[in-house]
Amino acid sequence: GGVLHGGYRNAFGGFGIFEITITGGMDEKISAQWLHVGAMEPRSNHSATFIPPRVAGAERFPEGYLLVVGGNSAGRVTRDVTILDLHTLVWNGTLDDIGSGVEPRSRNSHSATLLRYPHTRGDETQGSFRYGVLVVGGGDGDGTNGSPPHGGEDLTDSWWILGLESGGAVLHWEEACKWSLLTLNAAGRGHVGLRLGPTNSVLAWSGGNPSSACAMVLTGNSWHAVSLASSPGPIPRAFGSSCCLPDGTIVIYGGWNPSGRTFEHFWFGYLGAEAPPTFARLPARTGSANERHPEQASPAVINIDARLLRQLFRERGGTR
Repeated sequence: GGVLHGGYRNAFGGFGIFEITITGGMDEKISAQWLHVGAMEPRSNHSATFIPPRVAGAERFPEGYLLVVGGNSAGRVTRDVTILDLHTLVWNGTLDDIGSGVEPRSRNSHSATLLRYPHTRGDETQGSFRYGVLVVGGGDGDGTNGSPPHGGEDLTDSWWILGLESGGAVLHWEEACKWSLLTLNAAGRGHVGLRLGPTNSVLAWSGGNPSSACAMVLTGNSWHAVSLASSPGPIPRAFGSSCCLPDGTIVIYGGWNPSGRTFEHFWFGYLGAEAPPTFARLPARTGSANERHPEQASPAVINIDARLLRQLFRERGGTR
């Protein structure tokens, strides 16, 4: 999916599988190739979350499936859910209203993260945990109100999609939590949304129109405000990319500000008081303390209060 040249009315109706291979040794080499290109319903500004075989059910989905949620199709915002079987590479239909009779507003430019569902307990190695996809924020701009970047409203709620092990047969929505833009202007359209390492929490930063520098952590069915421990930090933005490395280093790249600026910088951050190895290896930035902001700065450090830090790391069996 995505959009072709010509704006948000021109959604793309194709998908591709891209393989990256890294060979080790002294002469490390990186190669890449397209393995498959196929067709899909034209859609943009949706989320696509990998559901692994251990969650999806390895007998029915030996390579897992891709859960596609929301976005814009035919110029209108939607809450449709579609599944791509990664073994057969066949789409398993479109589900408009999934289960339970309670559904969120249609949305695009949101985040959707696979997590353990907070109302279950068990030993993950024995497969007794229940999993869900947490869909957070976004917006509802479409062809009727000005398109995703500028139109519609920023949404202030999060929802679970449950029943992942059914492969779409009994998927259903369940509301997680809400917040107010007056309290915390975070997780709007195009925000950065990522799982924080091995925890069961999602960091949502920036996004919205106008874009905000606010951040929040969503844990279970609650949210907590997050503060930056260093200044200056990244300029507020939407539609950037991000990931959390295995050692807990947060990486943010690019993005766009509603003022019209597109960013090209990488930013690195971490949660807590001690820098993880990747962050610690970053080269020191040189120059005057009064030097212009690089997007105009040293890596940004994302910090939260000690009480929340303990809560996050308790979920993996200890404190730090």
